[in-house]
Amino acid sequence: RRRKPWSVPGFEIDLIARYGGDEFIAVVPFHDKNDVEKIVAKIIQVLSEVFYIDSHEQFIGASIGISVSPKDSQSCDGLIQKAAIAMDNAKQRGRGKYVYFSESMQDDIREKSSLETDLFRSIERNEISLMYQPQIDLSTGQVSGVEALVRWYNAEKSAIDPEQFISYAEENGFIIQLGKWDMQEALKQCEKWKVEHQIIPRIAINVSARQLHDESFLADVEEIFSNFNINGTTIEFEITENLFLGDDQHTLDLLSNINCMGIELAIDDFGKGYSSLRSLKKLPVQTFKIDKLFVKDIVTDSDSLAIVRAIIALGRELNKEIIVEGVETAEQLDILRGLGCHHAQGYYIGRPGSAQELTKMMNSTSQLNNARTIMSSSIGIK
Repeated sequence: RRRKPWSVPGFEIDLIARYGGDEFIAVVPFHDKNDVEKIVAKIIQVLSEVFYIDSHEQFIGASIGISVSPKDSQSCDGLIQKAAIAMDNAKQRGRGKYVYFSESMQDDIREKSSLETDLFRSIERNEISLMYQPQIDLSTGQVSGVEALVRWYNAEKSAIDPEQFISYAEENGFIIQLGKWDMQEALKQCEKWKVEHQIIPRIAINVSARQLHDESFLADVEEIFSNFNINGTTIEFEITENLFLGDDQHTLDLLSNINCMGIELAIDDFGKGYSSLRSLKKLPVQTFKIDKLFVKDIVTDSDSLAIVRAIIALGRELNKEIIVEGVETAEQLDILRGLGCHHAQGYYIGRPGSAQELTKMMNSTSQLNNARTIMSSSIGIK
């Protein structure tokens, strides 16, 4: 029952029906766009208020998609389908939003469907590859590790944006298969570097929440790692802060089991998501990786500088390694070194490249020159 009734004087709603799950349909006659928006605004307002069920407060909220007849469709099924498409778009923008259907949304769905179909075949077509972005030790300037980054080059669509196809892989479950391939290829390359006498102290592999929550994840990791000899290199799984919402004991136990397998853990994009101070002290992670969002304006914005300084200080007090990503200028690098950051990653240090390109970089004199530059520069930070 609602806290209070609602109505929109002067307007009628012909039908309200439950379509399925938590989805409802309203059929509204109207004369112009303002009529619809007044009703939609009222629905959003009422559903944003507190509901009471058996004296318990409930917060609901709503995302609304709108389709219009005859412009969008003249059939009932067509209108419902297009309103659903618009509703999904509204959800992506956050609760309490409404969106009108547009043909571009239909085009986006077709494109997404096509990409997802191609994605499932990408490994067998050898379209997926790993790129490696170097990380440096700020006290020596030497390469201290690499992050393995999955890239997809589709023969018909060229290079696909990584955030886009990783998001699709998460949604449709392909991330499980892709994650296994990622680990196998990274470990295979690690073993090859060892044979070539290349010293890579650490290789970071991104692991999503969906992978971690897959019931066969630990067994798959154990099986994959048993096939390679990678002594001398630390393998690190990068996970996001959002994984720790709610202090889930099952998640903490899972991460502890990963540590017991000799794999270290890093919180990726640290500061961008959510981490309670209470949970931080007991998380079985070894590294905080500061999000590039805070580094972007560190030279000119005092707030960004203060945040990075605080995260580095917190990490050092908790005995965590600190890596900062998104470093694009010498000034940013100097400031981070002055703040006591351990490692840095970004385009100024090196763009993602193939294993061969990384090997060439490590064998060139540019790394030594970069080390001298880092060691000889410093800026006082107060």
